[in-house]
Amino acid sequence: MTGNDIASTNEIARALKKLIVIRILRPDRLFAAANQFVSKVLGDEIVNINQVDLMEFAGTKISPKNPIMLVSAPGFDASYRVENLAKQVNKKYVAVAIGSPEAFGLVDTAIRNAAKSGSWVLLKNVHLAPAWLAELEKKIYNMQLDANFRLFMTMENNPKVPSTLLRVSHVLVFEPPSGIKAAL
Repeated sequence: MTGNDIASTNEIARALKKLIVIRILRPDRLFAAANQFVSKVLGDEIVNINQVDLMEFAGTKISPKNPIMLVSAPGFDASYRVENLAKQVNKKYVAVAIGSPEAFGLVDTAIRNAAKSGSWVLLKNVHLAPAWLAELEKKIYNMQLDANFRLFMTMENNPKVPSTLLRVSHVLVFEPPSGIKAAL
């Protein structure tokens, strides 16, 4: 063993001892301490592996005919991620909340305009209209779309959503952050 290996082993042993002491004295802090330990031993990439880069999905590598479906737990809305990304990359987008009959007309207009201009459309709560989603899939498939057009849809997990739409979509699952601090 070289000097660097011994120093690294000693550092890991110290971190493990610290984790054990925290487990005994402060079990409420165990999760944070375990994250630090894993980060120290295996690297920061392991701890942040669940962070999805939405720009990768909104980039030009993905066909505009494939919607991006943001599925979340009941009561959690992941649409803020699309809104933040649009602001970050200075992209024009239209957000429409599904749930009323007027919304369907707005969606048709928004998709037609965005398909021509190459902007984005964000449809919120599409799980409320599963029958309409089958029609939407057919419309998008038959449309001529600009290469920069993206269709984002947010929904709660719902078995009534057409499986054909899920198959052609890029599905990303989001859960609310655990703990009070993370939720704030």
